[in-house]
Amino acid sequence: MDKITIMENNIVDVDNFLLKHNYLNVCLKDCVDCCRDYFYASYTEFYLSLNELLKLPVNLDFFYDKAKTSYDFFNKYLPTEIKRLDPLTSNRLLTNSLEDFSLGENINYHGLPDCIMLNGRRCSVYQSRPNTCRLYGTVNVCEYLNNPDYTNDDFTNYNLYPLVENLQLIHSKNFKLATKSYPLWFYYYYFMNRDLRGYILINLKKLKSLNPDQFIDELLK
Repeated sequence: MDKITIMENNIVDVDNFLLKHNYLNVCLKDCVDCCRDYFYASYTEFYLSLNELLKLPVNLDFFYDKAKTSYDFFNKYLPTEIKRLDPLTSNRLLTNSLEDFSLGENINYHGLPDCIMLNGRRCSVYQSRPNTCRLYGTVNVCEYLNNPDYTNDDFTNYNLYPLVENLQLIHSKNFKLATKSYPLWFYYYYFMNRDLRGYILINLKKLKSLNPDQFIDELLK
């Protein structure tokens, strides 16, 4: 089975678990506060979001332009984050000297652009939204819903494992394809420009047609 289908099936399994145990809350109407947070997503979540976008009559240039707005904001006000993100210039030695947003620190930075997937007051990829969005208000506490906190509950975490699997590309020989996480806007800015977009769309096609072993083998050739 291909990776995209595996991810979609895992999401259904987890949503069914959340629904069965009364965790699956619905966001309050017109509430988009989460969409103004700053978080990272995995390589596979980026492709899943792109796959969801392509189900819509969308112009990918529109999302590239929105991503560029976020890039320009960070480049002006938080250039150290750009240095951390850029795969061509980032260096692990920078970790101790620059602000690290990857663990959800310093979210809601003043003036931060909305998530590029927010269209009006709706998420363009809601069915395939990243784990961070999916768990907020269900397992993780939302201040508006005031739902119970299940983040340290062993039974819950066991049943959430399919979402962990969604973050990974694992070969049957038990090695993982190491990938770096980025904010969604950075994926769309860096990888969806005119030069790289064709390559990314080819990769998405492979993720939808090859099983994970085949995809990893192709990528490592």
